[in-house]
Amino acid sequence: MKVNLVNLEKTHKKIKKNLNKNLNQLFLKQKFILGDEVEELEKNLSKITKSKYSLGVGSGSDALIVALLSCDLKKNDEVIIPDLTWISTIGSVIFAGGKPVVADVNSEDGTINLKSLSKKINKNTKVIITVGLYGHLPALDLIKKICTKNNIILINDGAQSFGSKYKNKYCHQYTSISCTSFFPAKVLGSYGDAGACFTNDKKLYDKMKMIRTHGQNKKSHSIILGLNARIDTIQACVLNEKLKYINKEIKLRKRKLKTYVKMLSKLNNIKILKPLKKCEPNGSSIVIRIKEKKNFQNYLAKKGIQTQNIYNYTLTEQPSFKKYKDNNVVNSKSIAKENVCLPINPYLTLSQIKYVIATIGKYLN
Repeated sequence: MKVNLVNLEKTHKKIKKNLNKNLNQLFLKQKFILGDEVEELEKNLSKITKSKYSLGVGSGSDALIVALLSCDLKKNDEVIIPDLTWISTIGSVIFAGGKPVVADVNSEDGTINLKSLSKKINKNTKVIITVGLYGHLPALDLIKKICTKNNIILINDGAQSFGSKYKNKYCHQYTSISCTSFFPAKVLGSYGDAGACFTNDKKLYDKMKMIRTHGQNKKSHSIILGLNARIDTIQACVLNEKLKYINKEIKLRKRKLKTYVKMLSKLNNIKILKPLKKCEPNGSSIVIRIKEKKNFQNYLAKKGIQTQNIYNYTLTEQPSFKKYKDNNVVNSKSIAKENVCLPINPYLTLSQIKYVIATIGKYLN
């Protein structure tokens, strides 16, 4: 049996007819930059996520940079981030003119650790970026209180957590800005790079909208520093069609996740990264911790099972960012060494999950 990490074909079959029709209309109109479909997408995203304002951008990285530029980072302003996240989290801080400060994560779920975070806060702390790693959200209510008390801006990097909830609320209901990625393999994926920012703050929204197009408040008139971070109209067409199925697909993902956790819990020597009790993950990932993961992954690959690592290195273990290194990030390093993501998608069958579990059992024995 072959079990792939993702299954993009089934969703495409559902949207193919309408998508082709909409793309043909777009080719006739020839408005490929910020067409009407982009505005439609932003309205659809706001409706689904219950955010007042949504802004389509060129990628998840663009979303972070646009969000951080709207915070007016000055020299010596610090931005606290978890050490276990994708490269763009720290890269965006540097591009926006901030100084990244890394905190450790929780060993149980991989999200930012509150004790480690609290120790990093000082008079220079301007922003905290939480990360919805593996679809898990941290204790956003507690982090929001910390930010309010210390006059800190809270941003969530939700590249992996679109549709996840904490205390039955989406992350942007706790943050000043939330960002996401529509990379093709995400829960909501485009057919190329795309992303979005979400906020309930009109001033931040207006500012980010200008930053998205080189800081222009009207054509050819820039009033603040910006960049080209526009989402393609073609990707907006794709996402508008996919959004029609997103709630159903997230429900299916959650069912697969519950099945995995139930079956994996019966195996010995397997640690499952589980969300906080008050977090309702989107089912984007099922991640286990296992020593000698290379041998484990090779074994599964021979049996036709795809796996991946999110991620093999912490940020500050990488040459580009070693000057920001902190030795007190034990959990981040440990998860990076041991994490393995198993196949999960809305259309994974029960027999495929059983096959994955049986194969893992044989390896362990």
